[in-house]
Amino acid sequence: MTRTLHLTEVALLGLAFISLPAVVEGLGTRPSLRGVATTVRPTAAETVPMGASELVGALRRMRVYLFQAPAGSDAFGAAVLGPGRQVWFLLPSCHVAAADDTHAPCSVDHVEIDVVHGASLQGTAPQIVMDGEVSRRVQAFALPPQTENVRVRLVGPTGDARYEAVFRAAEVREVEPAAGHRTPNGFDFEFALYPAH
Repeated sequence: MTRTLHLTEVALLGLAFISLPAVVEGLGTRPSLRGVATTVRPTAAETVPMGASELVGALRRMRVYLFQAPAGSDAFGAAVLGPGRQVWFLLPSCHVAAADDTHAPCSVDHVEIDVVHGASLQGTAPQIVMDGEVSRRVQAFALPPQTENVRVRLVGPTGDARYEAVFRAAEVREVEPAAGHRTPNGFDFEFALYPAH
């Protein structure tokens, strides 16, 4: 009888010992792994750069076309861009607004690009490359050597950002050149391949 009572007491003491940490934890006097896991602080969100081909596809859906400029090209103000790989943005069309037209004449007014955690990049203002009732414009930029990630922003007529993305600058070399041919005054695009709207 004495031996049986001794084992029972030991079992009860063991159960009390096992449950003790949970009771203490509930009182907040003993840290636990479960408590630590719930106190992880959130970290700041980071922008993940996309590949150049992915950016080209996203821009095309908005009728903005990104090209790698031909080597040695001096079109669209290349002389003022400085060193670096040059890129062109062919913008969607603008229309001549009627007096009662409430729509903006251009869905995208211009492009802005800058180095992530850096300065704005040298570029040109939009230049008309096809005039008329439905005009087309192009902008040129130079990406300096050693540039890593670049932010592209499409700006609307009222200054609002219509689209923004970050891409890896080194992948610009994989972007296709524009279809067309050089001219004494710049470059003629094959506009049939690049719908305006």
